[in-house]
Amino acid sequence: MQEFYLLKLRELYGNLTSISAAVRFIGIFWIAVFIQSCDLEETPDPSIVTFQTSSISHLEDAGDREIKLKIEPASAIDNLIVLNVTLGTGVVYGEDFVSNPPLNNATIEIPVSRGESEVSFTMITIDNEIIDGNKTVTLRIASSLEGLIPGERNTLFFNIIDTDVAPDPEIFFNVDLLEFGDVIQLQESEALSYELSKVSIESDINILAPEGFLVGKELEGDFSESITFSDEEFEDGKVTVFVKFSPSLTNIGSTTGLILHTTEDAMGLASMSVIGNAIENPDVNTIQWIENFDYTGDWLPNVPNSSSTSTNQAVSIDEWVSVRFNRDGIALVDEPLIFQGYPGSGIGKSIRLFHDGTTATDDNFSRNLANYVISDANDNIISEFRTTYVSFLVNLEESVLNGRSSPVNLGNWNPNGSGFTLFNTRVIIDVQQGRAGSLGLQYPDPPSTIFEEGAIEVGKTYLIVLKNERIDGAGNDRSSVYLFEQGDEIPAQEPQPLISVVTSGVERDMEVVIIEEVQSRNKMRIDGLRVANTWRDLF
Repeated sequence: MQEFYLLKLRELYGNLTSISAAVRFIGIFWIAVFIQSCDLEETPDPSIVTFQTSSISHLEDAGDREIKLKIEPASAIDNLIVLNVTLGTGVVYGEDFVSNPPLNNATIEIPVSRGESEVSFTMITIDNEIIDGNKTVTLRIASSLEGLIPGERNTLFFNIIDTDVAPDPEIFFNVDLLEFGDVIQLQESEALSYELSKVSIESDINILAPEGFLVGKELEGDFSESITFSDEEFEDGKVTVFVKFSPSLTNIGSTTGLILHTTEDAMGLASMSVIGNAIENPDVNTIQWIENFDYTGDWLPNVPNSSSTSTNQAVSIDEWVSVRFNRDGIALVDEPLIFQGYPGSGIGKSIRLFHDGTTATDDNFSRNLANYVISDANDNIISEFRTTYVSFLVNLEESVLNGRSSPVNLGNWNPNGSGFTLFNTRVIIDVQQGRAGSLGLQYPDPPSTIFEEGAIEVGKTYLIVLKNERIDGAGNDRSSVYLFEQGDEIPAQEPQPLISVVTSGVERDMEVVIIEEVQSRNKMRIDGLRVANTWRDLF
């Protein structure tokens, strides 16, 4: 580029010979400044160069192996990547391997064209028909490259496996990494594949995909979480494994994993690295509804129970249904509950739950879920929503009686058609006067409750998350509860639960959230109800 501008400068200089010396000087000065500014503007930002993997094992008699390097961002200029090559003990270039581009003065030089984001070179192993053991060639990206900077994965160990002696059980891949790019949640990517070779293995090879990925034996065949190849399925010692990226609602952003391979002939085998980027599905509303009790008046508005399950099921998700007939309802409190960092904090009003046990005037309210769980007669899930989260704030205002309260439940409409609700899993707060309340989690028939003693103190506001996971089949669903005290930071990723319960009795479809006042033996306030199908959408 400089040569071009110098040529133009000479032409302009010739055109300026008839002008005074002072004018010529000024013209030449500004042309030089222009040339310098052009050079400065064209100075590219450096790019990061990395190997796709840090180690490759390649059979001595397998021949060519392409090795890729990534350039991020793409090179802004024509350039050259220099690899410093160290030959391990006993390795001889030309006898054990050759390369393309060739090795010269302990380096391999790989040309890079402007705009390229990936380049490759080839290592070609040679079978010397001698029992001389495995060998290693170490390749390092040179650190003194103009416009290129070695990344974190800047060293590759290329292991040449001797095939002239019976090797240990091992598997090999023809690629180092499967990259799927962007895929929308609940959709599947196009299938990518890798070739799997084996030595000294005669038993079945089991292949297990990580969460969010599926594996299959044929491009147009079935894909699942795991597959098995028998020895007879390997043609010339090789099979092709097809892989898809299928992110669920719990996958978001970059998703990495390892495809695991196991066999009876070896304790551990190599893993295949996979990566994809899960994009949020705009068609899936995983935050179902939010309730901040922001109403006028003294009582929580509701729709009367119709005595018909089907009618109540059709009620809008924005309305509460009174479960019982001719009751006083649930009282609104002007003061909302506050919990720092929670989206439902300090908005609208709260509700007070209290039943002194002397009359039957108090009520339970139910509110429908938008994305609910439906199962068949064998309790196999037939809807895409298997997990329900409910988060809410609770404040035990006063310990009035010894007894248990179950403020928030998950359940369904009574299939017998009475229009009432039946709980599936519920939060229990057990209070003995003079003590802090115990937090529990319960499933019905027979009631199975696990408690965390002394978890709820009178006068404090807590954040509780109730989770239910539906799993195909009977007696294996899981319910969990999470508890956060004022001052706790709400984690972006779902933590370990405080309590978990696996069902052993009745299991019902998950259709409603139930606020239960009839069982509230102590005065407590509830606020900031949020219902979602993923942890991240609660907060």
